[in-house]
Amino acid sequence: MIRYLVSCSCGLKHPVKATEAGQILRCPCGQPVLVPTMQELKKLEREEQPEQAAAVPKGGLAPRLMLLGGVVLLAGAGLSAAVYWTRPQFVPYESLTPVEALMVWRLYTRGPQIQLSPAEREFRTLCQRNSRWLAVTLGITGVGAVVFAAGLLAAGRRSGRVPPSPR
Repeated sequence: MIRYLVSCSCGLKHPVKATEAGQILRCPCGQPVLVPTMQELKKLEREEQPEQAAAVPKGGLAPRLMLLGGVVLLAGAGLSAAVYWTRPQFVPYESLTPVEALMVWRLYTRGPQIQLSPAEREFRTLCQRNSRWLAVTLGITGVGAVVFAAGLLAAGRRSGRVPPSPR
């Protein structure tokens, strides 16, 4: 950003932007300083740009990491929610026939010695598959959170190195 140097009657020079044309500034000496119009600003001396500020690319890595991490985090969270809400549901016990209730009771009391019916084996397979997919989607969400945090850390480091320009 180009800044122009406007002088006060005390000799102090104030850096101003083109958007401040026509405004009145207050000098530390107490005198009002009129910022010239746009045409007159172009004739004034320009402020030297520090090399460090010019070397920093616009955008940079930090915002890109934050954007990528945010997108991956949101996608992973959405997929995790979808997998969770489409998980296999248990049959309410109230709707079981007495024979089915007896089979469930035997399964819980005797453990894996009882042969599962094909429907029960299918239900168990669906539950395992759903658990694996939920673990994968939660892993994607975690990766997104880590990338987003890395972007935040990179932004914090960058802002710590480049001091704000004095006004």
